[in-house]
Amino acid sequence: MNTQLQMIAQPQTEPIQPQLNIPRWNPFLKIAFRFWMIYLGLYCFATQIIISLFNATEMASDLPDPATVWPLRPVISWVGAHIFHVNASPSPTFGGNSGTLDCMFGWVMTFCVLVIATAATVVWSLLDRRRENYAGLHKWFSLFVRFALAGQMIIYGMSKVIPVQMPYPSLIRLLQPFGTLSPMGALWGSMGATPAYETFTGFAELAGGLLLIVPRTAIVGALVSLAAMIQVFTLNMSYDVPAKRFAFHTLLLPCFLLAPEVPRLVRSVLSTQEQLFRGIRTNRIALAAQILLGLWIVGVAGNYAWGAWNTRGGGRPLPPLYGIWEVKQMSIDEQLRPPLLTDSARRVATRTGGRASPSGSLPGISSFWMAGWTIIRFIWSFSGSTGIRLCWSQEVSTGSRSSPSADGRSSAITPEIKDKDVKPRPCAGVFDCAMFGHENEEARMTVRAI
Repeated sequence: MNTQLQMIAQPQTEPIQPQLNIPRWNPFLKIAFRFWMIYLGLYCFATQIIISLFNATEMASDLPDPATVWPLRPVISWVGAHIFHVNASPSPTFGGNSGTLDCMFGWVMTFCVLVIATAATVVWSLLDRRRENYAGLHKWFSLFVRFALAGQMIIYGMSKVIPVQMPYPSLIRLLQPFGTLSPMGALWGSMGATPAYETFTGFAELAGGLLLIVPRTAIVGALVSLAAMIQVFTLNMSYDVPAKRFAFHTLLLPCFLLAPEVPRLVRSVLSTQEQLFRGIRTNRIALAAQILLGLWIVGVAGNYAWGAWNTRGGGRPLPPLYGIWEVKQMSIDEQLRPPLLTDSARRVATRTGGRASPSGSLPGISSFWMAGWTIIRFIWSFSGSTGIRLCWSQEVSTGSRSSPSADGRSSAITPEIKDKDVKPRPCAGVFDCAMFGHENEEARMTVRAI
């Protein structure tokens, strides 16, 4: 008798993940989590961090920051008027709908978020002090922080990969003297003038944002974002970019994501050590030798940098003639040359290029520049009794300029040195000077400090 076996289909169920034995959090860790969750959450929801997830346009007026509308705006304005006694109104930039800029409104808003987070942390800690941990809540809030940070990294990264955040300097900016630029203008101009570097930094920010989206690469994305935001925050602080507060809070987001992983990252880094030899003692000697070699390299580099700083860097002494001088009178080949509308700016600038001894036994060397003339170098010595003794000499880039010769043809300027003594004058006030051009041309000027 044949027996028929019947296969009965069993219902498929999802595998049950084992429950992890989560240890009890200490009270300090629980209080810290409560505070940072409330503070970072409120700041993200009050600024462009939450808005930019749904609105990637340049103008914030399309979708204003929540801090600039009811109910937060009346609260911020009241705190500014009654506590700080200031007019806490949003900056007119972006139509007055941005709470991100470093204006009075933004600083008062940050104060309000800090006070609310502190008060809420105290109340939460009193009402929920018996909870063992916040592992589940931490998991979901970390998901929010990941995408909040990813949104900022991708938006700002894409605006650098396609260089629109810092565009190439306009024609008006190219004609503007560098000394009239603001620190932020100098940063924007230098970044915009190098689109390749701006694109490179954009790819770094974009990579950090994309890595944050995938859970398996979120830690790597947080590390990349942390490095990128450290650079952004440093630039904002150094060049007075009015987004320091926003850059600092964006920097806090990867710190929050990386905080639980710090012990594991430290163990991973410290446990990776290449053993050069088999013996333990030999490896220790090799490690000590590597450390000593590293210290030697640091010492050599530091000694060189310190010496360069004191000889040609910011630590070098300034000569008595350092500054910008206005030409009051000028003569070329002993013929008085009055100022004309077609003349270049009649100003000269001197800067130190060497060092002179107080007794005047060793000369000092300074560079001298005047618009429309070549850069020259003059040698000077200073004595308390006789004042300044000037010996001028010309310094010309070979073949960089040409000038008409006696027969009317153009001839290249050749480096020519002519030294002359100038009547000693005090280091301040007005003094006469001379510089020598091509062929037999000689220019004498009376300059005064401005």
